[in-house]
Amino acid sequence: MVMAGLLGLLLGLFPTAGAQAATHSIAGRITVPAGFNAQQVTVILDDQNGTVASTNPDVSGDYGFSAIPDGTYRVRAYGPDLTTESTAYFALSSNIRGKNLTLFELFTVSGTVTPASTGLVYFYDSCAAFQAGTPRAQGSITGGTYSAEVPAGNYRVLIASEIASWHYGELSCHNANDVTVTGDLSTPLLGVAPVRIKGRVTYKGAGVDGAFVSARRWDGVEWKPVAFAQTAADGTYTISNLLPGTYRIRFDSVQYGSRQLPGNWWEDAQTLQAATDIKLTAGATAQGIDAAMIEGASISGTVSGPTGPRAGAIVRLFDASGTLFNGRYTEADGTWKIDGLWPGSYKVSFEDADGSNQEFWNDKPTLEQADSFTVANLENRTGLDAWLGSPDPCEFQKNCPAPPPPTAADQQVKAPPKSLKRGKRAKLATSTAQGGSVGWKTTTKKICKVKKNRVRGLKKGKCVLRATSPATTGFTPLSKRYTIRIR
Repeated sequence: MVMAGLLGLLLGLFPTAGAQAATHSIAGRITVPAGFNAQQVTVILDDQNGTVASTNPDVSGDYGFSAIPDGTYRVRAYGPDLTTESTAYFALSSNIRGKNLTLFELFTVSGTVTPASTGLVYFYDSCAAFQAGTPRAQGSITGGTYSAEVPAGNYRVLIASEIASWHYGELSCHNANDVTVTGDLSTPLLGVAPVRIKGRVTYKGAGVDGAFVSARRWDGVEWKPVAFAQTAADGTYTISNLLPGTYRIRFDSVQYGSRQLPGNWWEDAQTLQAATDIKLTAGATAQGIDAAMIEGASISGTVSGPTGPRAGAIVRLFDASGTLFNGRYTEADGTWKIDGLWPGSYKVSFEDADGSNQEFWNDKPTLEQADSFTVANLENRTGLDAWLGSPDPCEFQKNCPAPPPPTAADQQVKAPPKSLKRGKRAKLATSTAQGGSVGWKTTTKKICKVKKNRVRGLKKGKCVLRATSPATTGFTPLSKRYTIRIR
């Protein structure tokens, strides 16, 4: 008897393999407007992986799900000409009642959209709902007309086509006109006509291909980057689908043959603060936003230390106001070069890769005490050298030992375009600026294809290219990696 009792106790402590997990029920009521049949509503039970079960309410709108295991669920319901509503996700560990939903009648709201466009319309019952990304309804715009199924209420309508704007020609939800829906409604929507900026980038009168042009828009607080374009073979560009407002345009530094042309702001400004405003009202196009690039100047030097050349040292360039302007790492032989500079006054700092041993040219401890230097257009200034490390026989003095003699210079090759449309081809350089023949290979053969110094985009992604060229007299072999964005 004792053994039998003990066996029974053990069986009670450890359930048998045939024991089943507990299940529960979920019930509630679906309320529909007068004149609608609750039995035509579909009620769906979802877990976080998808639909678990579905059912239809009875004539009173009551519904239920049974034999549901522990988990996290939500209830959704929809019906003909009715809204789709859902509960929040809830944890189920016992029977639950009162998961009720109210469905609302949908009305057709339609009309024209000006300017004519294609896109979507979103109906928000408050600006807070817009901030939360929860529209009450949405519809499509095709060929300048729209249609949406919307429940009764007052709405702010967002027109999302070439640009996003609010009815009635507003850029802010808080300023938008209400659209009141009480039944089927035909009403026009008035958006904002986009603006465009067009121009041409040239060097010595010839168009510059592949230059990046970016637009910044004043949002009341800052100049926010909003769009960019790349110049065509003739140097022309167009930045389209912009909101009305005030813009400033940046022309990025670009490789042109063996030359690095310095970037600038429109018109002929070196900084964002000095750039000229472009003010555009709805539908306007700004023409003639051009840039005539110059070759610019270059500066170079060598960074050395107690053990010889300082590879990987950090060289920073500051403009006349003391603002960090550019930077480089030194090569294996300690040399560095920054080109594509506007004429002007600059200062330079040097430090090891870990941030130690910082000093400023010419042997000065701070930026304020650093010697400034001026470069003219096309000037190639050399001799901006530094000695880093300890012991330093000439710390902040002007008797540093002569740097080691320079080694062979690097060959230069015209860079491929930074982006390329899928299916399009682009020419690749066949020789370096020093006359060496160039070969091209890719490690991303599924993204792009290289054949006979041409590259073709196959599908969207990053196309990685490597250009190689043997050494020539006075110049090292070329091996340089480039990345093209296939779009």
